Amino acid sequence: MAIFHDTKHDDGLTGGSGDDIFRHAILRVLPALAAAAAALMLWSAPAQAGAAQSYRVLHDFCKANPCGDGSFPAGDQLLMDVTGKFYGTTFRGGRFDNGTIYEVFPKHGGAKYFKKVLKAFCQIQQGCGVGGKTQSGVIMDTQGNLYGTAPAAGANCGTVYEAVLSGGKYTLNVLHAFASSGGDACDPTSGALAYHGKDAGQLYDGTSPLFGVTLQGGANGDGAVFELLPPKAGRKQWQETVIYSYCQISGCADGSNPTGDVVMDSSDDLYTTAAGAAGGQVFELAPDGSGGFVRQPVYQSATGEQFAFLRITSDGTLYGASSGGGPTNHGTLFKLAPAGGGGFDYTDLHDFCPGGSGHCTDGDVADTVLIDSSGNIWGTTLAGGTNPGPFGSPFPGAGVIFEYTSGGSFAVVHQFCAETNCTDGGTPAEGLVTDGAGHFFGTTALGGVAPSTPTNGNAPLPPAGGGGVLYELSLP
Repeated sequence: MAIFHDTKHDDGLTGGSGDDIFRHAILRVLPALAAAAAALMLWSAPAQAGAAQSYRVLHDFCKANPCGDGSFPAGDQLLMDVTGKFYGTTFRGGRFDNGTIYEVFPKHGGAKYFKKVLKAFCQIQQGCGVGGKTQSGVIMDTQGNLYGTAPAAGANCGTVYEAVLSGGKYTLNVLHAFASSGGDACDPTSGALAYHGKDAGQLYDGTSPLFGVTLQGGANGDGAVFELLPPKAGRKQWQETVIYSYCQISGCADGSNPTGDVVMDSSDDLYTTAAGAAGGQVFELAPDGSGGFVRQPVYQSATGEQFAFLRITSDGTLYGASSGGGPTNHGTLFKLAPAGGGGFDYTDLHDFCPGGSGHCTDGDVADTVLIDSSGNIWGTTLAGGTNPGPFGSPFPGAGVIFEYTSGGSFAVVHQFCAETNCTDGGTPAEGLVTDGAGHFFGTTALGGVAPSTPTNGNAPLPPAGGGGVLYELSLP
């Protein structure tokens, strides 16, 4: 698995390997793109597909040297609070060049946005207990504390952390350090932690379990789903338990090395994805009544769809976009609707890159989606579109924002890298969030205004093509 880790600094772009920068993306498109990597929130204002949109950059990451505010925003989705503030993480930059937790907040009625670093990550071997180069976003509890995961690094298997808010400042605490032995989970994916009520838009209550997925570890070393219980009477520490280890069935027919997240329905049933010998899968982990979980298959792809992130609505319907596979081998947009007898009906809503060859003007390597109250689906793709990708991207095309209406119409509503030198951003590695008033927000991993080369020889090199942007797409 060495391809996923930063073992040398050879790309001349960021001071870190391209494999690491796009690790969370590459994991979703293996094996087709691995060799090329050298460098639900609901709302109530649907729009017509293809209608004119307005787009603006709210913040350029790493606009000033030496990237003290972070670069390459990461995670499967931004976090937005009720005041319009955004919270997220970056993969690089910050005081130790190992990423940051940041806040971007509006001023003057949203005419301008400003950013502040809430905490800078550093690697465990540098004296930090949490770790760095995180690729997952954060969740927030009712007290304003933030929670997230850090990936494996060297001999360390990654952590779950809490950024505790006190007196306007944040302190990082390790809730659990994953072990490299004993069947523990290892190496969290880029999916944010799950909890009861998350997909209904509720904040984390701080007392219920948290759930997540890891790429490796578990009883068979091929990945795991874990549960993390907060302290309670008689227990001072958080308690982590592996509730499912991948590759339990002969030939890994139940999948291995997952790359996505976990979602939870109103009955606390969990849903997640797998890949491996049997191809793309979606499955359910249902509570067994005694503290354990029972695996139940939901859908098995016959066309090798590479599932990762899911979204679930109040009626239990699952939506997602696969990053590869499907009839064209460039991914699909799909839904899984509950059917009689506890099963699900699969619907292929759109096949990306019709024809399966040439340039994918409708997008390629799809990311997460969100669903509005009218059943319209919005999402982004890492690649494809009509514009070339930003400097440093291993993908063809800069990516797009798309809409699929409840009436069955698909349209690209924004093309990234529409400006010279991609100052508007490109390669959107996070899904969209919305304020419910017709405004969508997200980040790109690359592009934006590129800073000049730093004069301090000890400072990390900034990204030559920009460290990404936080953007807004507004409906007419």
